Amino acid sequence: MPVNVLNQFKTLKVRQQFLLLILLSAAIPASVVGILGTISASTALSDKATGLVERETEESVQEIDAFLSSIDQDVVVLSQAPSVQGIIRARDNKGTDPTTEFSYDDWMSQLKLNFSVMLQEKEFNRLEYIDETGKTLVVVETDDHGNSEEEEEGEEGASSELPNEGEVDDNDDELEGEEAIEKSINILPIDKIENQADSSYFVKAMELSPGELYASPITLRRENGAITEPYEPVIQYATPVVNEAGQKRGIIVATVFTNEFLDELNEEEGQFEGEATTLVNVDGYYLAHPDPEKRWGFEFGKETTLAKEISADVAEQILSGGTDTIELDTYVVAYETLSLGPDPSSNLIAVTKVPVEKILEPVNLFKRSAALAVLVSLGIVLPLAIFRGRQLINLRA
Repeated sequence: MPVNVLNQFKTLKVRQQFLLLILLSAAIPASVVGILGTISASTALSDKATGLVERETEESVQEIDAFLSSIDQDVVVLSQAPSVQGIIRARDNKGTDPTTEFSYDDWMSQLKLNFSVMLQEKEFNRLEYIDETGKTLVVVETDDHGNSEEEEEGEEGASSELPNEGEVDDNDDELEGEEAIEKSINILPIDKIENQADSSYFVKAMELSPGELYASPITLRRENGAITEPYEPVIQYATPVVNEAGQKRGIIVATVFTNEFLDELNEEEGQFEGEATTLVNVDGYYLAHPDPEKRWGFEFGKETTLAKEISADVAEQILSGGTDTIELDTYVVAYETLSLGPDPSSNLIAVTKVPVEKILEPVNLFKRSAALAVLVSLGIVLPLAIFRGRQLINLRA
């Protein structure tokens, strides 16, 4: 082939050979530079777009982590509250705390007060203190829908027979009777609550060291066994309670509303058309998804999972944990795992999926623009080169 081209070149007149060489000397460098520049710039634009998807995924995880971290710190603080220690001392000394002379009932009222304050200020749905045998000692709930009967119970539970806040340093704002009832507070009777010693969260929490937390998977809240409507997603935190000698004396359990960050994810609009930011549990079921029909499949027996939407192999890689970006034929998928505690069953995985064509839109636009620029440049340079070449040939003639 090169020999044929060379032979054909030799058949041309000298003037034609000279003009052809001028043409190639302009076209080849311009094309090579244009192609190399386009490849380099396209790679940079593609990497930048992929980086944006990765950052969006990372920011979603950071927002969730910030919300839940503030909550789990509160749970640990409650487990170390003076009212909890007072209850333990009173239980060990025939109903009277020898350190303060407060009775068991006094300290129980104080703990109910502490729980009520926390329910008012944070996204808690329920707070419980369960002793080391699995017996529930205190349960305080909030009902955002409001209920006059529950409100009356809450006011009744916030007894005026409380230790003086100045004497009991619990680091909580005072709860002043009716002024504190912004949410409906319900102090539940404990006599019909079953012993929790065999429940998984109690067993797992009692195995932890002080300050460590057990986190449950996120589920939909239930009342009397039925899922409440509108749906209220919740997560449970539990941490052990120890006495002054370091012996375990039960657990504090907090049930937390997670609507705040799940709603934000459901409504989030990405930087690319067709982008979807989702949150899945360790089994690949959607907790947050732009399509409401795909959420909470495990609660309703529906196989609306990550594996069904992407592929089983890719879903397996994502659910194995960690952080990565996967480039598929039709999608770019970025994911990041958030660990909520020592039990991996509570892990959350944020997944952002963007159509490849949308990521490559700026890249393709640049390629078209670069190609047009090269053609325009050649269209200007080549006629001038040919014109000057002819002038040189005529001068030599």
